[in-house]
Amino acid sequence: MDYVRLHSDADATLLAVVARTAGQTIGLGLADVTGPEAKLRSLFVEPEHWGQGIGSGLLAEVEAGAHALGARRIEAMYETVGESSPAARLAQKRGWRQSQPSTMVCRASERMRRAPWMKTALPVGFELFPWSERTQADEMELLREPLWYPSSLAPDGNYEPLNSLGLRRDGRLVGWMITHRLGPSLVRYTSLFVSPEQRTLGPGMALLARAIVTQLDAGVSDGIFGVGLANKEMIRLVKRRLAPYLDELREIFYVAKDL
Repeated sequence: MDYVRLHSDADATLLAVVARTAGQTIGLGLADVTGPEAKLRSLFVEPEHWGQGIGSGLLAEVEAGAHALGARRIEAMYETVGESSPAARLAQKRGWRQSQPSTMVCRASERMRRAPWMKTALPVGFELFPWSERTQADEMELLREPLWYPSSLAPDGNYEPLNSLGLRRDGRLVGWMITHRLGPSLVRYTSLFVSPEQRTLGPGMALLARAIVTQLDAGVSDGIFGVGLANKEMIRLVKRRLAPYLDELREIFYVAKDL
């Protein structure tokens, strides 16, 4: 078995390693190297050669090649349906460790209309409004100290106006659903937040339902969102209420290794 590193003069940040046997290429590893950081983009071995340690050898060569180009840390992400996947076992064998919380990624389309909770009524005293029509009072509420929402869920200025919505109770901003357009037929649901003291009244599901209906009625067929596996409350919501109507549900794991 031979492992050959390939470098491109045109793109010094790209590292490619191929695995060859009897003159035939049976595996490939690709990584981007930028200064002290490297990102593993792809690792592939022909299925008929699985179980022979080729993936481990290929990954070792990618690590060594990245280090030779100046990287001191390499990161990767992989999809799986559980932590016992081949990718997870290979990462563990090579000494890679989790680098950030894992994420559940969900994709949905017209099937979501059939979910019973899509008919959830907005409780009395609440109102939904297009995020593009927020008022100065809403803006002041966002700036109120101490911050009453997680900074990671703060609305940004580059939102999708189609179905980004705000939520008020008795005229006061208490939540939002912020989305972003990823393509002509795809919207990402980026941040859903309802003030904790309002959640027991149930406006969150009505907020989400309105955003989905608005998207679908506009002819935008697909929506996608991610939930960190550490967010137990949202994971329970996904599994109990959304999962039966999703088109796709997968888990993304993030790992890294010091070189």
